[in-house]
Parts: sequence; structure tokens; C-alpha cells
Amino acid sequence: MYVQYQLTTATTGLITAIYTSIEGYNFEDVLIEEFADDEMPKAKSPAGTFPILMIDVSEHKLYYDYRQIPQSPEIRILSLEKENQLLKAQLSVQSERSDFIEDVITELATQLYK
Repeated sequence: MYVQYQLTTATTGLITAIYTSIEGYNFEDVLIEEFADDEMPKAKSPAGTFPILMIDVSEHKLYYDYRQIPQSPEIRILSLEKENQLLKAQLSVQSERSDFIEDVITELATQLYK
């Protein structure tokens, strides 16, 4: 198996194509590495991510990099609305607590100066 890649750093690259044979292709100015079929890793994407096949050129090893799946605008809006409701509720509770503490301090001062 042959992989074609583009360097993303000095030692890593993004796999752009996989070939079983390179006979008949012209690969001038293209980076190609050969791997055994059993060297292909299996993707184990954590929830909310997708795999991107990469190569570590210095160690001649294939691996997956996992990227976050972008949220749709509708899902993002719903998430922000829920967060906004929670923050409003927390602010309300904090305000009530502050008012209560103010009342306690006023009552203590009144009792102290009687």
C-alpha cells in the first residue's frame, strides 16, 4: 500500500490519497511512502469527533488525528439559549443572596447600636 501526503509540519503530513499500486502513475513533486497493509491503524473516534489519517514521517508511522465535528447553527443556538437561561437563574440567586446578606448586616448593626 502506498500513501500520498502533504507535509503539515517538518515531521508530520496529511494523507491525501492511498494506492494499492503506483504503476502507471506519474508522481513528480508528490510525497509517497510505502506501508504494509497491517500498518494501517484503526480509527477509534471519540464522540463528537472525526478521524483524519496522518503520517509521522520521522518514525514512518500512520496515525489518526481527531477533530471536533462542527455544530450546526441551530444546535449552537439551542445550546447558547440553555446556557443563557442557566446564567440568568444563577444571577437571580446571587442577587437574592446579596440582598439577604445586606439585610443581615443591617439587622446586626441595628442590634449592636441599640
